[in-house]
Amino acid sequence: MKVHDLKCWPREFRHVRDGLKPFEVRLNDRNFQEGDVVILREFVPDHMVGERIENSEYGFKHEKAGYTGSFSLGPFRIGYLLKGAPVPDGWCAFELIKLVPEQR
Repeated sequence: MKVHDLKCWPREFRHVRDGLKPFEVRLNDRNFQEGDVVILREFVPDHMVGERIENSEYGFKHEKAGYTGSFSLGPFRIGYLLKGAPVPDGWCAFELIKLVPEQR
């Protein structure tokens, strides 16, 4: 099992946070496997600087590229993992299962 600390663009970050997007579609450059752990950190890429972002916690525009400093999401366990058709070669889609600490 590996732990993957991943960048996540603002819109997708909010959708995962709000429970609207319980999956990821990623370039499989890390050899993702079922059971691996994923942590998502909000990241603004260069091409999104100054772009209007609906419902952003930071106003309507991000003024600079990089990590936003927002809290991270996760950890998640990779559940179902899809490689191959219909996902393009070299890519994968996987289920995000929230890991919850045991109650004592």
